[in-house]
Amino acid sequence: MKAWPIFLLVCLSSFLTQIAFEGATSQEREELDPFRKSIEYREIQRLPEEQKVERSDDRLNISLYRIDIRKALHMMATQAGAIIAIDDVVTGEVTIELEDVSFDEALDRILADTDYTFRKVENIYLIVPKPPEIAMPPEKLLPPRERPITNVFVDTNIREILRTIAAQAEVNIIADETVEGYVTVDLKDVPLEKALEMLLAPGGYAYVWREDYYLVGSPSPLNPAFQKLSKTEEIKLSHVEAGSVLRLLSEFFRPYVKADSERNVLLVSGPPEVIARIREDVEKVDRAPRQIMIEAVVTEVTKESGSDFGADWGWNWVPAEIAPGEQIHGIGLTGLEVGYTSRVAGEIFATLRALVRDGKAEIKATPKIFTLDGKEAEINVDREEYYVILSGPPESPYYRLETISVGIGLKILPRIAGEDEVVMSIAPRISDVIQRGEAEFPVVSRREVQTTVRIRNGQTLVVGGLLRTVRRDLISGVPFLRKIPIIDLFFSRKSTFEEQTELVIFITPRIVD
Repeated sequence: MKAWPIFLLVCLSSFLTQIAFEGATSQEREELDPFRKSIEYREIQRLPEEQKVERSDDRLNISLYRIDIRKALHMMATQAGAIIAIDDVVTGEVTIELEDVSFDEALDRILADTDYTFRKVENIYLIVPKPPEIAMPPEKLLPPRERPITNVFVDTNIREILRTIAAQAEVNIIADETVEGYVTVDLKDVPLEKALEMLLAPGGYAYVWREDYYLVGSPSPLNPAFQKLSKTEEIKLSHVEAGSVLRLLSEFFRPYVKADSERNVLLVSGPPEVIARIREDVEKVDRAPRQIMIEAVVTEVTKESGSDFGADWGWNWVPAEIAPGEQIHGIGLTGLEVGYTSRVAGEIFATLRALVRDGKAEIKATPKIFTLDGKEAEINVDREEYYVILSGPPESPYYRLETISVGIGLKILPRIAGEDEVVMSIAPRISDVIQRGEAEFPVVSRREVQTTVRIRNGQTLVVGGLLRTVRRDLISGVPFLRKIPIIDLFFSRKSTFEEQTELVIFITPRIVD
C-alpha cells in the first residue's frame, strides 16, 4: 500500500516535467535535456532525429541510436531503393551517424563491428554471417643460423663485432681467449652463420652451435676449447689405402686425421668446415684406379743360332728378325739394350715361334698379368735344383740334401701417363745352374737389370743384352776302357764346348678401360 503513493508521485513529476519542457524556452529545454538523454528515458522513447535515414541524390544521411539492426537495414534499403535479404541469425542493435554515403558504404560501416557481412547477388543484397576466419599459425622465429644481419664494421675489434651481431640475432656468441684482432666487414641482410664465416675467415677461426649458443675459437688441436669446437667422423675408403691418402693430404690437415690401415678408414676430428674440406679432398683421391694388362714373352737365343740366321750377336739380331728398321727404336745402355716396336704382339709371337722351330730361340715363358695403375706386378717362373752336401765331423760324416731356386723373374711397375702412354719400371732376372759335378758345389748364374721406360699403349718393349757364357767339358770314348788309368789316354777323348746365350724379353702393356 505504501508503494502506490510513491508511484503516483513519480508519474505526476514526469507529467509536470513534460508540460514544462514543451512550454519552456530553448535555453530552458537545454537545461532539461540531460534528463531526456538519460538511459532510463531512452529505453522508453526515441527522438525522431535519432532514428532517421534520408536520401539525397543516391547518397544517404543516417542517424541511428540503439536501433534494431534488422530495422535499420530495412530503413536504409527503403531509402536507397535496394532489395535486401537478411539471414534469420542476424540480430543486435546499431548506433551510427553517417553523412553523404552510398548504400554500399553504409552497409560496410554498419556491419564493420558485427559478425555479419553482405554480398551482392545480381541486384539483391544478402546479409549473412561472416565466414569463420582461418586461424593463421603464429609467426615462427627464424632459427639462429638464418637470422639476417645488417651492419658495417670498419677496423673493429672482432670480439666487439661478435657482441654486436649476437645482440642483433638475439643469440649468445661466446669467443674463447684465442679470438683477437680487427676486422672490416660490410654485412647486408646476411644470414647469421654466413656472417660468422665472413667475419672469422681472415683469422682462421671456427664456430660451432652448442644447443643454445655459438662457440668461437681457434680450430687448433692445441686449443683447450678444441673438444667443444670439434666433432669426429669416419671416412671409409673404397679404392686407396688409408696410409697413402694420409700422405697425400696437406700438412695443415694431417693433425686432424688418423689412419686405420686394418679397416682402411680415416678418422677425422675437427670443426665441421675442416671435416667437409678433408672429405672433399679425399673424394678426389679415392677413385678406382685404371687397370693395365701386361703381356710378356721371355726368350733365350744362342750365339750360334744368331749367326746362323745372319744377324750380329746382341741387340742387332732383333730388327733383322722381329721388325723392319722403320718400326723399331732402341737406346744403348751398359750391358743392356732397350727399345720398342710398333708391331703387334701377335706378329712378334708368330715370328718367335718360327725361330723356335728352327732351333734359333727358346721361349722360357709367356705370362699375361693384370695390375692396377701404380701397383707392381711380379712374374716368376722358377724351378728347384737339388744337390748333396757332405756334412758332419770326420768320424761320423753324413749327407744332406739342399735346394737352389733358379728360373726367370720379372718385376714391372706400370704408371699411366696421359691418355695413351705407360711409364714402366722393369727389373728382369734370370738364374740357372751352370756347373754341377759329383764332388763340386753347384755354380749359379744370375743375370739382372733394372730400368724405366716410357711407351705408348699397345706398343711392345724389347729388353735385350742379358748375356751368359756356358762352358761344358765333354768326355767320350770306349765304354769301360776309358775309365782305366793310362789306358784311357788311348780309348777316350776330352773336348771343351762353350755356348753364349742372350735373354730377350718382349713386354706389351695395354690400358684396360
